[in-house]
Amino acid sequence: MTDNTHSPHPQWLFVTFPAVVMSLGWAFRGFIGGGPLGAMIPGAMVALALLWLLGRRDPGTGMVAAFGAVGIGFGGQMTYGQTVGLASDLNTVVWGLVGLALKGAVWGLLGGALVGLALTLSRARPSRMLAGFGLMVLGTWLGWAGVNAPKLVYFSNRLDRPREEVWAGLLLGAIALLIWFAAKPLNRTILRFAGYSFVGGGLGFGLGGALLSVGRNSALNPQFWPWWKGMEYTFGLFFGLALGLAAWQERDTLRLYFSAHHSERAYQSTFRGMLLLAVSALLIAGSISFEYFVDFRFNYTVIGAVLLFIALYVNALAWHIAITFTSFAFLLDLAEGLAEDWEFVPIWAAVLVAAVIAGLLGRKLEALRARPDDLVQMSFRLLLWAAFLVTSVKTAAQVAARSHVPVEYGMFVVAMAAVWWLSREVRARAAAVAM
Repeated sequence: MTDNTHSPHPQWLFVTFPAVVMSLGWAFRGFIGGGPLGAMIPGAMVALALLWLLGRRDPGTGMVAAFGAVGIGFGGQMTYGQTVGLASDLNTVVWGLVGLALKGAVWGLLGGALVGLALTLSRARPSRMLAGFGLMVLGTWLGWAGVNAPKLVYFSNRLDRPREEVWAGLLLGAIALLIWFAAKPLNRTILRFAGYSFVGGGLGFGLGGALLSVGRNSALNPQFWPWWKGMEYTFGLFFGLALGLAAWQERDTLRLYFSAHHSERAYQSTFRGMLLLAVSALLIAGSISFEYFVDFRFNYTVIGAVLLFIALYVNALAWHIAITFTSFAFLLDLAEGLAEDWEFVPIWAAVLVAAVIAGLLGRKLEALRARPDDLVQMSFRLLLWAAFLVTSVKTAAQVAARSHVPVEYGMFVVAMAAVWWLSREVRARAAAVAM
């Protein structure tokens, strides 16, 4: 395990790598996924990037990856399309930008809190974790019912198809989670991750919204200037930068938690092979069905809490939540596009292919789990390339079906090149120290 007191990685890499990774992850989310399931893409990617920088190789890495995916997925329940519309209208631009900054800050607060919690868990008592997640769900309901449902503070359009918001619910849920896990005893590491992400998320969404507003009010042809993608890249950049800075400043403290986690954690999976894949497939199918078909405003908070509890105690399933579940969600998004938007194939065939590919990714992940020294970086690459290949297929389908001008694809290629170069730098520095 890397000695983080003498980290092989300088501060600029600790900050830049997660920032660029999450920026690209958020661009993936806006193109091949949506809602909380799509937000799991940048969540899983940035969690793996942090683990790689911190040199973690203990059994808890899967849990951290799952907490990153699910925890940052929570914010995907917020609606902000109409808030962007308010920010793009010069008559309501200030209110719209305030709404975007607030929603980005809430997204960062809850996601950062859960990443910090995962990184600092040394021993997870079931009763304490159940109570903490229960308080998060309760707080989410109270905030939603008390502020969002009656539209006391509202950042969408009251007159034209008003959207049901949930930002206040997620805010109160995050506060409840922080009080339970970080207030007594005081856990400054969790508070730092949550606080920095609160600022980074708010700045990223606010500045990204301002960029989008300026672009939409300019004379530039939006067909060749993808302002919405610029907003996504900006949000991910600042959010990831905040997480990277928190990890850098807490790297020595986190090393102590890593040692305790490695020696005390006793919950190891006994699943192997096809049995594990079958259980994972059922879990993923049930979770996605719950998200798509159960109709209440914060349904993902409920299923997400269940997934987090599973991730704590079954290491193998934690990895499948972070990688297989996330991949299956964006493969389903592609399947829906190929079948329903562009009518290339029947929906049943598209979904079947998506399930088969997800199963192959799960099988590959199982093979990687047998190599713990390389598991974090290889899982990162597996998710990265799976998302990029799906992005490439979707771009090709749009060009073929709609004569789409793939301007945003060039942005993906540039961001992929930046992530690849930074990842090579991380690997080279770690290898030099290990020699």
